[in-house]
Amino acid sequence: MKYILLLLLLLFISLSCKTFDFKSSPNDTYKGKPNKIQITIYDAFEKTDTIIKGKMKYSNILFFDKKNRIYKSYTINSKGDTLGKNCERVFNKKERTIKRVCYNDSTTNVRAIYNFDKNFNKSLFEFYRNNKLSSKRVFEYEKNGIDYIDYGYDKNNKLKDKTLVLHDRKRREAKAISFNLKDGSINIIIEEKYDKNGNKYEQNWFKEGDQLFTSYTNRKFDNRNNFIYGEKLSIKKSDTTKSITTIEYKYDKKDNITYKLMKTNNNPSFVEERIITY
Repeated sequence: MKYILLLLLLLFISLSCKTFDFKSSPNDTYKGKPNKIQITIYDAFEKTDTIIKGKMKYSNILFFDKKNRIYKSYTINSKGDTLGKNCERVFNKKERTIKRVCYNDSTTNVRAIYNFDKNFNKSLFEFYRNNKLSSKRVFEYEKNGIDYIDYGYDKNNKLKDKTLVLHDRKRREAKAISFNLKDGSINIIIEEKYDKNGNKYEQNWFKEGDQLFTSYTNRKFDNRNNFIYGEKLSIKKSDTTKSITTIEYKYDKKDNITYKLMKTNNNPSFVEERIITY
C-alpha cells in the first residue's frame, strides 16, 4: 500500500505542477475562444470491425472567460445528477490560479488556496474540506530559483512526503525524486524526456535510484502535437510486459478536438466526445 501511495503521490505532483500554471486544462489548449465545452466519456467496444459507443461514464462541463481560461466547472453522470462539485477559480495578474472553491449545493465543501513568492513562483498550497485544513504543500526553491523541494503535510502539520523536482534548460520538469523520510534514502525517481516540439516522448520510473520498473516510451505525436501512440513497459526482475496505447482524433473547423478514441493493445478503452460552444 505504501508503495502504491508513493506512485500516486508522484503522479499528483507532476500533474498539479503543470495544472497550476496552465490557463485552461493541463492536457489541452483550445482555439477560437470557446465559451463552454462539454467533455463526455463513454465505454467502448468493437463489433464486426466497428467501434461501438457504450454507456456514458461521466461528463465534464467547462466554462471559459474572455481570456480563454477555465473559471468554472462541474461533473455530471448519465442521469444528469451532479457528481463533482461546482468549482470556480480566481486568478492573479500573472493569470495563475490563486484560489479554487468547490460547492456542494450552496455550501463550500472543498477549497484550495495557492500562494506565490515575490518571483511569482508557487510557494504554498493549502487544501480545505468543510472549512477545515485537510493538507498542504510547501515549496522550497534551490539557488537557481527553478528547481524545488515539494513537502507534503497532513491536517496535523505532520510531514508525509518529500520530493525534489529538477528542470531542464527550458524549465521543463525533467526529474522527480521521492525520498524516504526515515533515513533520507531515495524511494522512486521519475525521469522525463522531451522532443524538439516539447512533447514528452519518454518517461522512466526507477525504484531505489537505479532499478527501472516502469517505462512509458516510444511515444509518437501527430502534426498538432497530440499524443497518438505509446508503449508502457512494466519490468519485474527479468520479465518485461509491454502494453500499447493508441489514440485517434477528430477536429472541428477551429482545429479543436471533438472526438477521441483510445485503444489499449488494439482493444477499445473509451470514447470521448466534446461539444464546443463558441
